[in-house]
Amino acid sequence: MNMLTKPPTWNARSASLCRTLRDRNGGTLPFTLARFRAWLTCESQNPAEPVKERLLWKCPYSGRLLNLSEIAIDHKQPMALGGTSDLGNLHVCHELQNRVKGKIPHEQYLQLRELVQGWPLEAATDLYGRLAAKKAWHKAFQDRRAQVRALGKGKPSWGRRGGK
Repeated sequence: MNMLTKPPTWNARSASLCRTLRDRNGGTLPFTLARFRAWLTCESQNPAEPVKERLLWKCPYSGRLLNLSEIAIDHKQPMALGGTSDLGNLHVCHELQNRVKGKIPHEQYLQLRELVQGWPLEAATDLYGRLAAKKAWHKAFQDRRAQVRALGKGKPSWGRRGGK
């Protein structure tokens, strides 16, 4: 985070996380924002902290302590694999770990991390970089496809010359 950037407030960040979950869940959630905030507080390492902006969470993947601006809400069982957005299927993790994990179920991602832990640093870094890059490339492809379809031109050309 840039030193000039003001850290997010509890209300704004928790509402943003809840809104993201709602949008990915088709516009509805099985809990209220107030219930989500209570759950988020209980998930923290210091739930008795009176200043919510000082809460800390421990990432189950990296083991790092995270502040409010670093967290993401992860589905233990991804929705793409039949998971739900019930609070029992959610947990807090580092946003980068959440991006790399993608649609891998929680237990399998823990097994992958355990396997990779014994690898040389360069190999582990390469694997995680490839996983993150694949997800970024896939999102870019989906965004480009949506743009082309919105223009009514069928399939994306990706800069090919001369039509088909």
